[in-house]
Amino acid sequence: MKHFLFVLFISVFSHSAFAEQPLTKALTEQYFSAINYVEKIQKKYPELAQAMNGLSFNDKDKFLSTVKTFSSYTEIDSAIKTTGLSGGVEQLYDLSVRIMGGVMSAQMEKMPEGTNVDSLLAMKQKAVTEMKNANMPKAMQEKLLKTLKEQEANLVNMAELSKKASTEDKVFVKENLSWIMQNLPKGE
Repeated sequence: MKHFLFVLFISVFSHSAFAEQPLTKALTEQYFSAINYVEKIQKKYPELAQAMNGLSFNDKDKFLSTVKTFSSYTEIDSAIKTTGLSGGVEQLYDLSVRIMGGVMSAQMEKMPEGTNVDSLLAMKQKAVTEMKNANMPKAMQEKLLKTLKEQEANLVNMAELSKKASTEDKVFVKENLSWIMQNLPKGE
């Protein structure tokens, strides 16, 4: 019985430990091919492009459940699978998060010494305070506040994606950053 439990534990642990294949050029090329297919489908369905632009990558379950409601979901999933990504939309999502996490990590490493997300958020807060004290017109204040809130959300997302990236993914992305940046879609 002990032997059976040990084997069961090892097989479960092995499956979960090796379920996520480290990023490679071949896997990343499949990702880029899948993204190209999705972009072609978006051109066929303009409402799809608009709906996808509003989606957030912060909540995987919400993202996937929303995408599954699209009338073109089956077409999207099938197109992704033709690239060799057998997990379809879900695998494309996971790769997107991993690649963007690696990119964000590499970009954060390039920040000047002593600069991190917390210091950038503090600078943003200081800008908000200065703006409020500057007696600028209300409409201009609201527009700038909206922009600053979007920047704050992007910084927080950047930090979260960077934290989620595995060490292997970070190393791969760092070593291949210029190639990845050349191949990422313009909106990424």
